[in-house]
Amino acid sequence: MSRPKRQRKNNSGVSKEIMLRNKTTGQWIKRLDEEVALSENSIPSTLIQIQQNNIYYTDTNLIIRRLVEERHKENIKNLESTYITILDSLDNYRAYSSGVDAVFNNCQQNASHFYNELRRMASEFNVACKDKEINENLINLSKAYIKVLFVYLYSAFSLHKEKVKNDTVIYGKIISFGECIQELLERILIPQKGDGQLDYRKSIYAMFIYRNDFNIEYINELVRYDQRFKTPLALIRELNNNTIRFEDYSEFSIGGTFEKYEINSTIVKFVDSLIKLLRDIDRLKNIREEINNIEQDSVFSQFELQLKDG
Repeated sequence: MSRPKRQRKNNSGVSKEIMLRNKTTGQWIKRLDEEVALSENSIPSTLIQIQQNNIYYTDTNLIIRRLVEERHKENIKNLESTYITILDSLDNYRAYSSGVDAVFNNCQQNASHFYNELRRMASEFNVACKDKEINENLINLSKAYIKVLFVYLYSAFSLHKEKVKNDTVIYGKIISFGECIQELLERILIPQKGDGQLDYRKSIYAMFIYRNDFNIEYINELVRYDQRFKTPLALIRELNNNTIRFEDYSEFSIGGTFEKYEINSTIVKFVDSLIKLLRDIDRLKNIREEINNIEQDSVFSQFELQLKDG
C-alpha cells in the first residue's frame, strides 16, 4: 500500500484528510474529520461507507477523544466505576495504539451489568412519577450504556476484524436495549388502566394534537417508535375513537377531560430523551449493518491504519 498523503488544516478551516490507496483494488481510502456527525450521546451515524471506488472511514480518533473527555461528566448512580474503567481503557488504546483487547474484554464482561440494571429501573418505572431525579437516573444510565455498546462494537471490529461479521452477542444487546426503551416509551405515551386497557385520556399524544404549544409534527417521530400504530393517522383515529362520542353527524362531545402535560414538564422532556436514545440505537444498527456488508477483508486492516495515523 502506498504511503499516506496528508492535507493539513488550512486557513479556511478544512480538516486534515488522510488518503491511502489499495494497490490490489485501486480503491481510495479516505478519512475526513469534518464528516464525523455525532449525536448528543457521541454516537456517529456511520463507521465505514464504500461508494464505488472510494472507502470512507469515520475518524474514530475524534469520537474516542469526545467519549473520554466526557467520561467524568456522566452522573451515574450505579456502575460509575465500571463505566470509567471502560472509558479509561479506551483512552489508553487511543494514546498507545495498543490494548484494544482490554477495551473489548471490559465491555464483554460488564455490558450485561448495565443492561440488567437498566431493565430493572425501566420495569419499576412509575409512569405517574413526578420525581425528576428518578427520571434523570434512568436516562443517565441509558446514555452510558449506549456509549458502552458503541465501544463494544468498535473494539470488536478493531480486534477481531472480519470475524466480527459473525457476532450475534453485541447485535442482540443492541436489539434488547432498543426493545426495553421502546416498551418504556409506549407505556408513557399511552398509560394503561387497571384492567390493562389503554387510557387514551392520559395520553401525551393528545397534547401534541390539541395543544398549540406542542409541535404536532413531532407525532411522526413518536409513532415511529410506537409499534401499536402503523401511521400517525392511525394513532389519531384510535385516540378519537376512544375519547370522542358522536351524538349525530353534526354534534360530538369529549368523553372526559385529558390529562394535562406542560411542554417543559419532566415527563415530556423524558420522552424526548428516550426518542434520542432510540435514534442512537438506530445508528448502532446501521453501523452493524455496514460492517456486515463489507465484502473485502482488507477493509478491516486498513481501518487500523487510519486510526494509528491520527
